[in-house]
Amino acid sequence: MEDGLSHAYAGRLDAGGHLVNVGVRTIGAADAPSVAQFGGHYLVAWLEPDSYDGRPMLVTGALDHDFKLLSARPIGLTLSAPVVRAAFSRAYVGSGKFAYEVDAAGAPLAVFDLPRAIDDIAIAGSQVGYVWHAAAAPNYTLTFTWQYKLITQIALPFKSDAPAAISSNGNEFLVVWSEAAPNKMIKASLFGSSFRPFLVSGRGPLLFDAVTQPQVAWDGMRWLAVWARDDSIEGAVIAADLKVTPFTVSARGLRPAIAPARPGRFIVTYEVVDSNERRLASRLIDFGPPPAERGRAVR
Repeated sequence: MEDGLSHAYAGRLDAGGHLVNVGVRTIGAADAPSVAQFGGHYLVAWLEPDSYDGRPMLVTGALDHDFKLLSARPIGLTLSAPVVRAAFSRAYVGSGKFAYEVDAAGAPLAVFDLPRAIDDIAIAGSQVGYVWHAAAAPNYTLTFTWQYKLITQIALPFKSDAPAAISSNGNEFLVVWSEAAPNKMIKASLFGSSFRPFLVSGRGPLLFDAVTQPQVAWDGMRWLAVWARDDSIEGAVIAADLKVTPFTVSARGLRPAIAPARPGRFIVTYEVVDSNERRLASRLIDFGPPPAERGRAVR
């Protein structure tokens, strides 16, 4: 927020997680930016108000390595914040009820119309996995679709409004979601060779609402999942054999995001809200040789 108006920014963090450069900012109102490296630069997507009636408009584009805007284009009206995911030679933008395969400039190559608004998307080789949720009392249904052909549903006994997250290790998809009953907890399931749901964390009380979507990433050796718990950020390391090690990322924070920096290192960014300010913060999570780092990088 600046002068009462929300803008979208793009900036660079150094190897220690410190914000060292802000390369671009939208001139007008914007929200919900997402970014992924692809094709030698960066793919981006964000929301802008439609000039006619102010409804959310999906915009995609590309940034160079100095975060200068190379191109941008409006895609269409949408129902939810976008997610940008890229792997090797393929990239996708998911927003609302649509998943777009895009080129290196962010222009759509193919459009997939989904039954419901997408929560998250991941790529495993030639396979693409989408996950979405539907809340209709008394059941909460989480649906995972693999390459738009294989559909697996998880029916949970009580309603929950929180979106799910998905990541890939290149061969399988890990789906992470919050469950409201009989106890509030974070669960996960590995899709690929088998379906194996397991508990990530039963630490409570957890507050679930529309902004408590877990986030998950793979660094080549392990998954790391993060989520909001009351006013804190919690995390769990999920090994390749699905052994889970929970820990607290930060005693304060909301709306976490995660990205692998290199094998053994993740950057977790989140928002800290005080009575008179909102600020971006991050933590560097390092699983390398001792001494491992788990320090706040940006205040």
